[in-house]
Amino acid sequence: MARQVDDVPAAGTGGWLNRRTLGPLSMSWLTAVNLRAPLVATGAVLPLMRPALHLDATVAGLLTALPLLLMAVLSLPGGALADRLGARRVLALSQLATVVGGAVRAAATGAPVLLGAVALLGAAIGIAQPALARVAQAVARARATQATTVYANGLVLGGLFGSALSVPVLLPLAGPLGWRGVFLEWAVLGVLAAAGWELIRVPEPEAAPQVSAHRAPTRPMPGMVPFMVTFAAQSAMFYGLATWLPSYFLATGWHLAAATLVASVVSVGSVPGGLMAPPLTRRWGGFRRPIVVAGLAAAAAGFGLWLWPTGAFLWTFVVGAMSALVLTVDMAAPAVLSPPERVGRDAGLLLTVGYGGAVIGPLAIGVLRDLTGGYGAGLAFLGLTGLLWAVAGLRVPAGVGRSPASLPG
Repeated sequence: MARQVDDVPAAGTGGWLNRRTLGPLSMSWLTAVNLRAPLVATGAVLPLMRPALHLDATVAGLLTALPLLLMAVLSLPGGALADRLGARRVLALSQLATVVGGAVRAAATGAPVLLGAVALLGAAIGIAQPALARVAQAVARARATQATTVYANGLVLGGLFGSALSVPVLLPLAGPLGWRGVFLEWAVLGVLAAAGWELIRVPEPEAAPQVSAHRAPTRPMPGMVPFMVTFAAQSAMFYGLATWLPSYFLATGWHLAAATLVASVVSVGSVPGGLMAPPLTRRWGGFRRPIVVAGLAAAAAGFGLWLWPTGAFLWTFVVGAMSALVLTVDMAAPAVLSPPERVGRDAGLLLTVGYGGAVIGPLAIGVLRDLTGGYGAGLAFLGLTGLLWAVAGLRVPAGVGRSPASLPG
C-alpha cells in the first residue's frame, strides 16, 4: 500500500498533478531556477568583473568551473543526505546557503574571496539537486519523466533569466553597486526558495518491498555510465558557452548588451528542448535515440560556432535545445529507474560524475584562450564534446525509459 506522510497522498494514490502535489512541484521549479540563474549570471557580468578585480582568463574560467567541481563532489553525499533526512529539509538548508554565497560574492574585493563564494554556491547546488529527483519520484513515479520536466524547466529558465536579465534589467536596477548589486538581486531567489520549503509538505515515496537477507544489495540503475557521460558532455557545452560567449563576442567587436543577448539564446533554445523530452522518449521507445540525435546536433552546432560564427544565433539555439533535452532525460533516469530507497544516491552519483566532467567546459576554453590568444580552439573542443556525447548515448540500453503501455500519453 502507498505510504502517506503529513496528510499528503503518496505517489500511487491518484493523479500526479493535483492540489497536493502542486506545492512540491512549484517549489521544485523555483528552486531549480535558483540553482541555475545566479551561476549563469557570472558569465553575463564577467566582462565587468575582470577589469574590476584584475582577473586573468584562467581564473575567470574557474568562476564557473569551481562551482561545477563542488557540485560534482557533493552531489553523492547530498543524495545520501536526502535519502536519510528527507528532501524538504535538505532543500531548505541548501537554498539558505545560496543566499550566503551570493552575498559574499557581491562583497568580494579579490580572486580568493570571490572563488570561496562561488565554491559555497556550488556546494549548495550540489547538495540540492539530488533532492529534487527524490521529490519527482515521490510525487509521480509512474510519471517521473514529466515531473522531472517541471524542475528541469526551472533549470532551463534559470539559465535564460541569468543570461538575459542580468545586464539589461538587473544591472540598471543595481545602480552604483553595479555587478555586485546583480549578485545581491539574484540572492533574493534563495530567500524565497528557503522560505517556501519550510511552508509546504512533501509526499514520501512509496515504501519499498523488504529486501531478503539473502538478496544482493540493489545496484545502480541500468545505463548509469552512459547517462553520466552524456550528462557531463551536455553540461560542459552549456556552461562553457554560458561562461565565455559574452566575452567571445565582446572581443569580436560586439557591445556588451548584444554579446549577452546571443549567449541568452542558449537558454532560449533550452525551453522547447526540455519540453521535448517526454514526447520524444514515448515516440522513440526510450532514452537512447533522443540522446544520440541530440549529441550529433550539438556537435554540429559546436563546430558551427567555430567555422561559421555569423550563424551564432542558430548554433546557440541548437546547443541550448539539445542540452536541455538530454539534461531532462538524464535527470529523469534515477526517478524512473531507481528503487525508492536509493533514488537520491543514484541521482547523486549521476550528478557527481556529470558535473565533474562539466568543469572541463569553461575551464578548457579559458586555458585554451590563454594559450592560443583566441577562442577557436575552445569552440572546436566543444564540437568534439558533442561527438563524445552521441557515442556514449549509443551505450544506453535499448528500451530504457520507455513508457509503460498501460499509461496514456
